[in-house]
Amino acid sequence: MLDALGDVEAAIGHYRDMLRLNPGDNQGIRYVLARCLMKNRDIEALKQLLKQFDEDCTGLWLYTRALVAFRETGAGDKTAVELARKACKANSHVPAALADAKKLKSSLNGYITIGGEDEAAHYVDEWGFDWVTTPGAVAWLAKIAADMASIQKDARSMQ
Repeated sequence: MLDALGDVEAAIGHYRDMLRLNPGDNQGIRYVLARCLMKNRDIEALKQLLKQFDEDCTGLWLYTRALVAFRETGAGDKTAVELARKACKANSHVPAALADAKKLKSSLNGYITIGGEDEAAHYVDEWGFDWVTTPGAVAWLAKIAADMASIQKDARSMQ
């Protein structure tokens, strides 16, 4: 709520307190905290949070990790590419949605299907601006996704 009212600093403080009280974060506070940290341009704190929940394999988390890695190291970095591949495996809908090549269906009931179009729609709503305002990021991600699709297609045709 504080974030919506424009007090991102206060929101960050509350979200950090919530994570201290619930370190397992079954409520998903890390996702809104990550968004606030990016809004606040506190990339070091965002990287620490991403590392703290390194085991999170959701598309929401993996795409954010890939974006941060791309911003820091560029398109040729092996770690950034591997993170992008993992993200594409977790949710294949995001790259096309970011590139405006696919319209996605948002959740109608407030729940998100991991790996589904509604997860991708939610992610693009929350993080799309950061992707499209990072020079080359969307094209980089789209190329990785296309390369992966091509490899999968080739593998299927060889069976």
